[in-house]
Amino acid sequence: MIKQDPLQSELSDEILAARIAQHDVAALGMIYDRFALQVFTLAAMLSDCVEAERIMLQVFSSLWFEVDQFFLYGGSFQDWLLGLSRGYILTRLEHHAGQTEQDTIDAINRWLSEVASQTTEAGEGFHQPGSGLPVRQALQDLTEEQRCAIILAHYGGYKQSEIARLLSWSLSAVGQHLKEGLQRLRDITKPTLVLESG
Repeated sequence: MIKQDPLQSELSDEILAARIAQHDVAALGMIYDRFALQVFTLAAMLSDCVEAERIMLQVFSSLWFEVDQFFLYGGSFQDWLLGLSRGYILTRLEHHAGQTEQDTIDAINRWLSEVASQTTEAGEGFHQPGSGLPVRQALQDLTEEQRCAIILAHYGGYKQSEIARLLSWSLSAVGQHLKEGLQRLRDITKPTLVLESG
């Protein structure tokens, strides 16, 4: 294990990226520590844990060789890295033989179920801000398509075009599922919000 200087933990992501570009292994380790869970979560939404771990490790291996692209990006390092991760996940799933739309939907449902179980065991709330109603409960009242579109867009950060690729839907279908699903979520949580504000 690489020993970290306490002062180095205060370094920005951008400074660490510059150090990775100079082949600083310790800087890569610090970036890994900061973002591995987020990258794993993105992958775990769409695959099993073994595959998600494999994807996560390959993303960080790619980062070592592709970090120079960040300096042409113009945004935050976190946004760039998560975008790189989503692109890698999309490409991998597209080339995964036998991966069907239903396999992807099943993976998303499994991920939601596991997250809900973990937050319940930890005593943490998976709640809509300002509402007593758990988001998980509200999501279960949506259609499967609405639920998957919302999870990918709002928890995974996937663009509508990426969701269309993942699920082999048209762009208009993705937009419709998102619009109807978000409206349904508002309708479900509205009575709770009214009661709480009264």
